[in-house]
Parts: sequence; structure tokens; C-alpha cells
Amino acid sequence: MILNNHILEVKDEAKVKLLKYILAVLMLGLIVMNTFFAFKILQFSSDSNKVVQSSQNNIVPNNTDSKFITFDGNLLAQVKERAKSDKSFAASLQALKAQADRLLNIEPFSVVHKKVVPPSGDIHDYISLQPYWWKMPSEKYEQRDGQDNTERHETYTDEKQIMIMAEDSFTLALAYYFFRDERFADKAATIIHTWFLDEKTRMNPNFNFAQVIPGETKGNGGAMDGRLLPLIMDASMLIEKTNTLTSKDQSALKQWFSELLIWLTIDRTQLDEAKYPNNHGTWYDALVASVSYFTGDIKRTRDIVEGSKLKRIKVQIEPDGQQSLETTRSKSFSYSGFNLLGLFRLANIGQNINIDLWNYQTEDGRSIRKALDYLLPYLNKERKWPFTHKALEMTEPLFTDIFHQATCAYGDIRYMQIAKLLVENDLSNIRNFLYPYQTCSPV
Repeated sequence: MILNNHILEVKDEAKVKLLKYILAVLMLGLIVMNTFFAFKILQFSSDSNKVVQSSQNNIVPNNTDSKFITFDGNLLAQVKERAKSDKSFAASLQALKAQADRLLNIEPFSVVHKKVVPPSGDIHDYISLQPYWWKMPSEKYEQRDGQDNTERHETYTDEKQIMIMAEDSFTLALAYYFFRDERFADKAATIIHTWFLDEKTRMNPNFNFAQVIPGETKGNGGAMDGRLLPLIMDASMLIEKTNTLTSKDQSALKQWFSELLIWLTIDRTQLDEAKYPNNHGTWYDALVASVSYFTGDIKRTRDIVEGSKLKRIKVQIEPDGQQSLETTRSKSFSYSGFNLLGLFRLANIGQNINIDLWNYQTEDGRSIRKALDYLLPYLNKERKWPFTHKALEMTEPLFTDIFHQATCAYGDIRYMQIAKLLVENDLSNIRNFLYPYQTCSPV
């Protein structure tokens, strides 16, 4: 009997040991799982906070004069110095100051001021209308390529507001750079803070409902509507040494753009946009390259810019310079220039990371410059544009951008002559300072 009891005790003791072993294994498993999920959370947080916790040589410092996104900071510094004695800048400087003075009186822009509530029900979500879709008597929408729907700006006001907001804040920041008037920096900071940072008025960091077709619940083109956002990034850097946009605000702004970058690279609509071989794909690349550069994700920036050699230049530009994916459009001339301007943006960013897109050429001669030269005889009225287009206007802002930048990128007398003419026609254009023909001496 005693022996039987001893055997039972031994068996019970074995069961206890087995249970303790099982519990230990389970605890170890829970620890491993918690560690894994904690790592994933930290990894996700790292993606959206890279700029706040920038590290080693992957990050390009944003306070150097040469590291702006839409222009060459070293060139701008030369202009500021030269403008002290070169009277050819006087009229443009006067126009810039007058423009900045006027902007001191405007009300800050915000997505919460619109009339149309997005499908999400959140007024902080951006929404815009597809430009070429019109409401029919049947209440359905139909596409008319090249015909802008007036409802796009009268009812869906976010698109117009974001463009004006970006341009105005940059103009004010540029005016501060030249005149060191704190009022200009303060106003630029207020505009930026209202659109991006103030909890009551800020835009959510996505374009889920950009270029939506009414009746649908998803947008079609966030990168296109966000193409002027790099002006905000550059404006913030122009005023970063003032007290108007605090270091806390700067970090919060970069956090906003970090979250936008995550959205741009995981949203299905945006991934589809990236696959477009035409101007949509170009401007997607340009925005992702800009945002990743601003937030410190230089590897991504480098991948985008380097990849554009084969993905954009080789695919979009014919050996003679024609952009055949754009010349099929109803506004073929403007779209040819518009896509070229997107490639210029990528080339500007490439300068900062030592990738030369300006002079890149495929084996069969496709290049950015070839596309530029293809447009030149039509702008000069030497030839008649052979594709569909209502009017060819060299003086529209699109070509002001193109030929100012081309003058400084290539130093070609032909581009300089057009840039000089454009300056005379529009003294208040800020490109007169960013890409001045006076400083970019032709070879």
C-alpha cells in the first residue's frame, strides 16, 4: 500500500514537472511574439519618423544652400549677392516685394473651408474632381479630354486652394530670403501651420479622394494634385532659421510628409499611378522623390531618380525628342511641356544626390535635352505643330519654368533668349530669381 502511494506521488510529481515545462515553453513563445510585434511597430514608426531620427550618411542635411528641391540654393545665393549691384534685378525685386506685401493680408487656406464633404465624411480629407469629366443630363459623368470642367474649381475648391497655398507660402519665404522682413516669414509659417499642423484646420496626409469622379468612393490621382508640395518643403527651409516656424513645427511638418510618403507607397491607386508610362507616372516619381528627399529617405530618392533613366526617359522620349505618349492628347503641346517639367523636377533632385539626368542619354539618343529641343522650333514659330492643340503659347507659366531652368542647366544661348523674353513679359515671376538668365551665362 505504501509502495502504491509512493508510485502515485512520483507520477504526480512528474505531471507537475511536465506542466511547468509546458508553461515555460508557452511563456517563452509569448515573449518571442511580443518581441516580434514590438520590432514591427518600431520598424513602422521608423518609416514615418526617419527625418526626426535621421542617421549616418543616408541623410542629406537640409540646411545647406545647395540642397533645396525645386531650385539650386547656391545659385539663389549668387543672385542675392549680385542683385545688390546689378540693376537688371531691380524691377523683379520690386515686384516680389509688392507681391509679398499683398500676401500679408490674405487669410490662410484650409481644406476644412470647402463646400463638398468627402465620401469619408471627414472634412480634413482632401477632395478634387477629375478635370475632364462632365455631368450629363442623365446625372452621370462623361469624359471629354482637354475640356476643363468648371465645377472642378467652383465647387471642389481644395485643388485650387492647395496650389495657391503652396505658391503663396513660397513667394513669402523667398521675399523673406531677399529682404529679411520677419513679417514675410511669419506669414509663410502661418499658412504652412494652418494647412499642415493645426488640428482644427490641417489636411490629413493623404489624397484618397483626389480627382474623384462623383458617385465613386475613391480618387484617381493624388500625386498630380500634390505636385506643388515641394514648394512648401523649400519654403520651410528658407525660413527655418527664423523663430516663426519652430523646430517643433519643422519636425511636425516632416512627420506629416513622412506619413504622406507611406501613403504614396502603399495605396493601391498610387501604385497604379506609378505604373503609368506618361506624365502621370513622371509626376508620381517627382513627388515621391521630393518627399523622400525632404524626409531623409535618400535611398528611396536615389532609386526613383536613377530608375527614371530607363522607366521614364527611355520609354517617354523618342530618339528625335518627340514625347509620343503626350502628342496623342488633345492638348498635346502643353502635355509635352508638362511631362518635361516633371522630368526637370527629377533632374533638379538628382543634382543633390550626384545623379545627372540633365545630360543622361540612352544609346539611341533619347534624353531630356532632346525633348526640349524638339519643342523649340514650334515655340519660335519656325514650324507648325503637327499634332492636335488649340494654341501654342510660349508665355504660359509652364514654359516660363521650362526655359528658365533650361538656361541654367545647359547654358544655351537659344534658351537664354527665350528666358530673357519671358522675364520682360512677367517681371513678378519668381523664376526670375530661381533660374536667372543673368547669372546662368551661356557657353
